[in-house]
Amino acid sequence: MEDDINRKSLLLAIKRNELDDFLVGRGVYSFGFNPYRPGNSMLDLDNAMPEIYKYHIDEPDERVDILLEKTLLEWLTWKSGIGVYAVFLVLSYQLKMEKLKKSPFSINKKEIIRELRKDALTYEGKLKNRKEYEGENLTEGLWEAMQLENERNIKDYGIEIL
Repeated sequence: MEDDINRKSLLLAIKRNELDDFLVGRGVYSFGFNPYRPGNSMLDLDNAMPEIYKYHIDEPDERVDILLEKTLLEWLTWKSGIGVYAVFLVLSYQLKMEKLKKSPFSINKKEIIRELRKDALTYEGKLKNRKEYEGENLTEGLWEAMQLENERNIKDYGIEIL
């Protein structure tokens, strides 16, 4: 039943061009309460990405992977800098899943990482001042949260994003 609801939500998000809201898990795309998800998380990737993976397996010709790439590149245009953080989170999750062979597709990581690195430097000051989500209790806010996650990715997975 829950899988059916998640699939319908994903299809609606694709139809409305709202994959970003689906990844957040907000509004009509809410996945419900998850006791394992920290309350300060910006995105609900533990629920959204597996549904995207299942959809890609069932409907590979629909190219939801391309839609995901497009969404990530659009997020980088947000002038608040928060899009940089969101892209970093999705990219971090996706690259770990690719490394663990749990993703049915690989995204165009070279282009996205190149753009992310450029925009991360542009919005570094804004990200340091954003004291929300995972950067809530960190001195340098979301910038520091990204640096810490990047260090964990390098140590645990051999993946460097920033």
